[in-house]
Amino acid sequence: MREIVELSHRATPVYVEQNQLFVNGFHIILRGLNVAESFKRPGRDSLDTYFGSITEADFRWMREEWGFNFARMIFEWYPFEPEEGRWDNAYLENFARRVTWAAENGIYVLIDMHQDLYGRGFGGNGAPEWTCNSIHYINARKYWLPRWWLNYFQGDVIACFDHFWNSRDYLWKEFGETWRRVAHRFKDTQNVIGFEILNEPFPGSYGPCEFEKNILYPFYLYVGKIIRETAPDKLLFFEPSIMRGAGLTSSLPPLPFDQIVYAPHYYDPFIHEGGQYGTSHKGFYYGIIQDRLNEAKYQKAAMILGEYGGWGPDYSSTARYIDDLMDVVDQFNLGAAYWDIDFLKDHFSQFPQDFIFSLARAYPEMWIGEARFKYDYTIPEITIRWRASKGSKMIVALPYLTFRHQVEVKTDEGVIWKWKNSFEMEFTLEMNGEFTITITKS
Repeated sequence: MREIVELSHRATPVYVEQNQLFVNGFHIILRGLNVAESFKRPGRDSLDTYFGSITEADFRWMREEWGFNFARMIFEWYPFEPEEGRWDNAYLENFARRVTWAAENGIYVLIDMHQDLYGRGFGGNGAPEWTCNSIHYINARKYWLPRWWLNYFQGDVIACFDHFWNSRDYLWKEFGETWRRVAHRFKDTQNVIGFEILNEPFPGSYGPCEFEKNILYPFYLYVGKIIRETAPDKLLFFEPSIMRGAGLTSSLPPLPFDQIVYAPHYYDPFIHEGGQYGTSHKGFYYGIIQDRLNEAKYQKAAMILGEYGGWGPDYSSTARYIDDLMDVVDQFNLGAAYWDIDFLKDHFSQFPQDFIFSLARAYPEMWIGEARFKYDYTIPEITIRWRASKGSKMIVALPYLTFRHQVEVKTDEGVIWKWKNSFEMEFTLEMNGEFTITITKS
């Protein structure tokens, strides 16, 4: 099993301190993938239903080739509680099997309770069919729109969301019990760092501000309390309403929990709909990420970008978009999870070199002290400014797909380095001070 740094006093190694993520005294950046689109729907293999074709080898590919150390793994309510009051432990254990594969490859896991378009009744995922009147599923099919996300605004989809949000004494309890069982199963699983209450909460007929203040906030309090009582050492992840996904400011009041992580999503609307990336929007992205960071600080939370993505059809254009967005993310030393591993697997043979270099980025994974870095995917090259005391260490991810274990390293005097494996390099300081490290693909 690859190393997951241990803490003697916690069931999970990652924790929040001063709005940042740490592991055993080291700063840590979580970079990874959402796993996976194929987890949303049943498959053909009875042993691996709902888990697509993801194998242990895919986690190894993700870690060693792409340099990722983090998986936001999709968990579904509807296959776990297919009938009211009956939970399918086989689904839970098959999910746990994938968590173990991640652990064996040194990958931290966030368990995300996912939903799109309310639930299975609308052909989406999330809530079981029994949670809403089936007449809404039947009616919606008559007017279904080809762009899937536009169906959020269908009256029948809205009606089911409203029913859920207004069912505090019924559906909230069922959802909470589902989370209690999940949290109990993974409360001592070391590479599971936390639980995300609900993916992209949709407000139904409520206005965005009213929803976040009067519906989503008490919902997070209710479910968050259940999770925290069941698994007190795990981080609690949460996000604003889906209506904030394009960059609008959140109205969510501060949650009264410690050890929390704000995990908003960001998709450039134009790129999301298949447009080409022209003039740089980096300044615009900087403003959005800064706003999200301000919201995280208001919540006294750390932050990661829970989802981002770009899929073509012009992969070189997409590479420029990914690099501009991630350059901003890099500036703030933030974690991020790309959507998703299935896309990378299915289209890998089509990717040009610049797309791979933009996504399989070098970054400092862990370090003691203060660090800032800049990655240039056109070379590729990473430059790090690091201030720390003698004996301090830093681990830098150098994804094999990009660097091929062939680099030129330049450092100031007082920095020694060695390869940790084929995709990570370890640096150690021989004196106090501020140092520059430059690693270039050779």
